Amino acid sequence: MAVKPAKPPAGAKNDGGKGGGDKKRLILIALLFAGLLLGGGGTAGVLYFFGFLSGEDKSGRKIAVVSLGQPVIVDFPEMMVDLKVGTCKSPYLRFRMAVEVTGGGGATVVNDTQAQINDAIQQHLRGRERQELVGVEGADRMRNDAREIINRLIAPERINGVIFKKFVLQ
Repeated sequence: MAVKPAKPPAGAKNDGGKGGGDKKRLILIALLFAGLLLGGGGTAGVLYFFGFLSGEDKSGRKIAVVSLGQPVIVDFPEMMVDLKVGTCKSPYLRFRMAVEVTGGGGATVVNDTQAQINDAIQQHLRGRERQELVGVEGADRMRNDAREIINRLIAPERINGVIFKKFVLQ
């Protein structure tokens, strides 16, 4: 009679006589990881050696650091603007804003041109519909438009940002 080979116990893996498959896979992954690590380190070393990663300015140029001073907030009076009539019968926007300027020179220019700034912003808003100003996106769009208008009017001075203290859209 022929002897049958013994069955492996329940739950044991049958790898077809190739023992250590998991160990080989682990060693292969470890070698790949070590190769990537050494390759990246070698590349960084070469780049540092040739001066690409040194962090120094070897061109002989001097770097100037300019202190701009503390930001100054310039308040604007409350404005009410009739918007372009679209789906809403009589839309209007009532808002109050402040402008952030760095240094005192820009603040005086903004104060001196405040009437022209108010007029330009109101003209801009009269061409807008209510739907264009609704929500966070509308307020951000208006903030960017106001910043561009103000920077154009006070050039070469510049403002840092526009802050809405009140924004009522009806």
